[in-house]
Amino acid sequence: MSSLIFPNRCPYCTAMIRRDMTECAACRAHFPLFPRIELVPAGAVCTAPFTYESTVRDAIIRFKFHNKRRYAESFARLTTRAVCEVYKDMKIDLITAVPLVPNSRRLRGYNQAELIARKMSGLLNIDYGDILVKKRQNNTQHNLEYPQRSKNVGGAYEVKNAEIIEGKTVLLVDDIMTTGSTLSECCTVLNGSGAKRVLCAVVAMGKERG
Repeated sequence: MSSLIFPNRCPYCTAMIRRDMTECAACRAHFPLFPRIELVPAGAVCTAPFTYESTVRDAIIRFKFHNKRRYAESFARLTTRAVCEVYKDMKIDLITAVPLVPNSRRLRGYNQAELIARKMSGLLNIDYGDILVKKRQNNTQHNLEYPQRSKNVGGAYEVKNAEIIEGKTVLLVDDIMTTGSTLSECCTVLNGSGAKRVLCAVVAMGKERG
């Protein structure tokens, strides 16, 4: 009965799908064959299965702002696939997520990046660590011009338990990357607190410049 009242839908086209499916076969057939790879400003490598456009963009917006938490299953599976391909020769010790300020998390009810990261932790059999804290609410990044974004997130994050990342390779997860300023700030803080290396993974990256 619950499947009739709350049917499982494809995150990308919203068509009804079986309860054991994470997306429909039609959408899956059009997914990119190869992951995106970019450098964030701090120098860390970031990978993603998607570009932030079209049905992927719409799916992420529903996931973040319309309580579509189930979408994390598809996002985590596909982002994990990108991680396994791009970082196949690297040993990852710990997974963490870009945090929200506590008030934003309370209002939304969840941190979308953490949902994805925790599911990736299970898929990869790598521990999840609640490592970063967002100390202050900065202005919304997408409302700012590119040069302002780095300054906007400067000093916004800190590590709350540095001992668990000492000498470790950390996989940092978020939902999207546009300029990379947020990921870059988090990477800088993690490296400054003793991480050996920080690798990044997101569900989608902004359109390639060129």
